[in-house]
Amino acid sequence: MMRSMLSLLLCVIGAAQATLPATGSGALDPGFGNGGLQVQDLDTGYDYGNRIAATADGKYMVFGYSQVGSVLSRVTANGRPDPTFNGSGRRLLRGSGSEYLNIYAGATLADGKILAAGYYYVDNTLNYAYLTRLNADGSADTGWGNGGEVRINSASMPYASLRGVAVAPDGSIVVVGSEATSGDAPYAGLLMRLTPAGQVDPSFGSNGRAPMPAGFAMLNLRSLSIAATGEILVAGYGRQGAATRNEAVVLRFNADGTPDRGFAAAGTYVYSEPGRIEEFHSVASAPDGGVIAVGNDYAGSESAGLVVKLGPAGLADPGFNGNGVLKLHVAGSPSTMLRGIAVAGGGKFVVAGIQLGPQDFQCALVRLLPNGMPDAGFGSNGVSTAWDQERCIVNDVIVDPDDKIIVAGNYRTVAGNTLDATMVARVLGTEITTTVAEFYNGTLDHYFITADPAEAAAIDSGAAGPGWGRTGQTFKSGGPNRVCRFYGSPGINPATGLRRGPNSHFYTIDSGECGAVKGDAGWHFESYDFNGWPLANGVCPAGTQPVRRLYNGRYAQNDSNHRYVTTDALYAQMTAQGWSGEGTVFCAAQ
Repeated sequence: MMRSMLSLLLCVIGAAQATLPATGSGALDPGFGNGGLQVQDLDTGYDYGNRIAATADGKYMVFGYSQVGSVLSRVTANGRPDPTFNGSGRRLLRGSGSEYLNIYAGATLADGKILAAGYYYVDNTLNYAYLTRLNADGSADTGWGNGGEVRINSASMPYASLRGVAVAPDGSIVVVGSEATSGDAPYAGLLMRLTPAGQVDPSFGSNGRAPMPAGFAMLNLRSLSIAATGEILVAGYGRQGAATRNEAVVLRFNADGTPDRGFAAAGTYVYSEPGRIEEFHSVASAPDGGVIAVGNDYAGSESAGLVVKLGPAGLADPGFNGNGVLKLHVAGSPSTMLRGIAVAGGGKFVVAGIQLGPQDFQCALVRLLPNGMPDAGFGSNGVSTAWDQERCIVNDVIVDPDDKIIVAGNYRTVAGNTLDATMVARVLGTEITTTVAEFYNGTLDHYFITADPAEAAAIDSGAAGPGWGRTGQTFKSGGPNRVCRFYGSPGINPATGLRRGPNSHFYTIDSGECGAVKGDAGWHFESYDFNGWPLANGVCPAGTQPVRRLYNGRYAQNDSNHRYVTTDALYAQMTAQGWSGEGTVFCAAQ
């Protein structure tokens, strides 16, 4: 049970600003890294972030490579290098001698361990598909697989590499990539499952390998996603028969590795246009049980970002842009290439990649409505305008539960310089800017706040029960961070026959405190209710006002309640009535 009272919020994101940084959907998050960016140079050569994954404790793992080897890095929730990972936040993985290790993808486990996937190149004679597992601190998990790693190839297909890895709900590990008879031979698709212990799972497909569709002279699989219902989605590109141009491909398999013959054509969807080259680079499950995949559509020097939405049966969804297909030229660029896809709140889709700018490549980040139209409430008509670097590439994108968007890629640190660095950036997703209204129930002696006008109107009409009325106290919602809202758990404790938590709500902007309360059986997470500003070095940023929290001290009676006030007079009045003052816990727009 959460006892009062939770410590004063400590959220250090740098010195208070003279003026508030710009916020709003599509803006860089000022509380992350350096103005929204964390840029890391490993050496004097190139340094790329390929994939990104969130950890269970709210950090971010980036998987990539550099000129001197593959790089795994972890940043904290505020975008700083995490010193608990290998002491510096980064770990270099490399082969020995003429061997070379390249990491393309990765995943995180609930216990903090880390999977990294790619290939291991040996003496110009073969490539192993390569998978390794690390402990949360970045050290090798030597009790997993074969000394902490798994190498995969076969006598008939000695060249193999992995491009994706995902963990199924039962802890099994699914990997996807390609294999070939030689370094110059056409690729064949590779989909395998390993047990949680890192051994090939013979119950999956045929001896651990899923069968690939017939008729493809080449099949290069690039991305993997596991649906909530257990189906495995795979995307990439291939060439059927004597075709000379790449065609974009989505495959769906049942959880046991057999093709899902109820999807598209016996488990295989192909997008192809005469005279053009199509490729998928990322795939995800859509909220309606369908599939969304992104990639490129080429013809000569012109390239469009390709977005295809399929229904649950694997057919093009006419509810998405009229025919299920969308081609994007971000900001009118003649060349747009998409690399990542993520599903955001409200069934929206965030697509990310590269656009050709005035001088070089620039980041492309677009949020689409469920019907495929640009989300006018995000950035500039659906496009994030936060990027202005000479060279900027996004290779992957994820969306946090509070709707913030995190991307990984490549960034040029100095204009005109050829050197590149790994980039992690966080972009604000949805900023709530409505008024937060306060209510009071004299019978319960409880206070309640909400930023939802419909909820406030319902309370006014008596929908929350008798006794509730507005106090007239309000403050503005707005700012970079969403506020977690909890309700005392309605569940009954069988040991006592009583409610586990109070008939009350609790709010916090601190991600650490939010996570702690989520783990308390007495409280139920309801939503991210409104937006605010975290404290900066213990004070509110200029242009905001402090929101102070008070506690009624009735934990022992299972009747905890808090009040959130913005004036000194109300704070003093409540403490005079016996409520405990807990100080400023977040900041509200003025």
